Amino acid sequence: MRIILILYDFILILLIPFYICSLILKGKFSREVFKRFRIIDKDILKTIDNKNVIWLHAVSLGEISTCKSLIRQLSLRFPQKIIFITTITSTGRALAQSFSKDNVVSAYIPFDLSFLINPLIKIIKPSLLILIETELWPNLLYHTEKRKIPVLVLNARLSDQSFGKYRFFGWFVKRLTRGIKMFCVQSDIDRDRFLELGVARERVNVTGNMKFDAIEELGPEQLGKLDSFKNKIALSEETFFIVAGSTHNQEEEYILDAFIELHRRFNNLRLLIAPRHLERLGSIEDLIEKKNIKSERFSQLKSASSDSILLLDTIGELRLVYALASLVFVGGSLVPIGGHNILEPAFFEKPIVVGPYMHNSKAITELFLSGNALVQLKDTSELKSKIAELISNRDKLIALGKAAKSVLASKQGATILNLGIIEKNIL
Repeated sequence: MRIILILYDFILILLIPFYICSLILKGKFSREVFKRFRIIDKDILKTIDNKNVIWLHAVSLGEISTCKSLIRQLSLRFPQKIIFITTITSTGRALAQSFSKDNVVSAYIPFDLSFLINPLIKIIKPSLLILIETELWPNLLYHTEKRKIPVLVLNARLSDQSFGKYRFFGWFVKRLTRGIKMFCVQSDIDRDRFLELGVARERVNVTGNMKFDAIEELGPEQLGKLDSFKNKIALSEETFFIVAGSTHNQEEEYILDAFIELHRRFNNLRLLIAPRHLERLGSIEDLIEKKNIKSERFSQLKSASSDSILLLDTIGELRLVYALASLVFVGGSLVPIGGHNILEPAFFEKPIVVGPYMHNSKAITELFLSGNALVQLKDTSELKSKIAELISNRDKLIALGKAAKSVLASKQGATILNLGIIEKNIL
């Protein structure tokens, strides 16, 4: 095992420059990445020094969002312990920092190199390591097992692609995961896949998907903002407000072309586009201008024009816009990205439309389709006709929204089950 890990260290060192280059090319580079070459910041070290630490690792924004309810519950149930959150992305770190309080701190996790990970474990001496989803890092798992630190994997899943890769390296995965006390998996399919990889049945527990618990009611401040947004956008009772959330390159053109044709038939339509990556706003504005339409950035609105396309250019406000929508299209699904989160619009009882590419949320998509709570397009040519059908059929719109909310509510509770398992491994 040591020889394999030395080889792994060597390969990872060679790959890190390519990783940084890929961040630059994708426009996601931040100097924060260099913090992953050091073990821990001094101010964080002071906070956790000689404390009982529960270490929770969630790789990026999506995973941090999934476990925000879990983090709050851990903080309340174990006020005498430090909840130490690690992540690898700047957006994930920003959300983790928003949870900061006396016993919750966050940091970037170092690269999974033995000479960085091993000293970190020595310094923080966690009483428990919680991994969110299936982040099986060889050095992290090897050195926690070596120190007999219990490890739990929560919200674990194995996609078709991941399962194929893990199965190919089955002997190594079985050795790597032998120190993990429990895999709390999202579904029966995930359980069967972990069993096939050689994980003992008693170490796999189906507890559900914490994503269903991650969406909370709007607080007083958010409700006040919601009224402000409604006035800002100038929505009336007659307005049919379409929100296209988390869109990617090419999707905006499909959406705009469908909207232009629909607007000729339904003159009360409004459209807001919320791109997944804000750095693309300029190119979207150029695209809209080429189609002879006006556009307005949300942050610059004073009073919106009824004939302009709205562009959401702020972070963290998409769920408020979803709450105002008449219909939601969730992006990353008309192009082969794999689809984004449909649970937030479902929480607000919104009719949801997605494209054919939803492989990143395959189980959730199938669940909603089986509950008649989602419209999935076969291809881009259906975008206009399916939306027109929904605009014309108010009863179907309402039924879709209610079904979405019902499916969401039926699958909540994974966080409570996972908390029970955590308590058994701490107390």
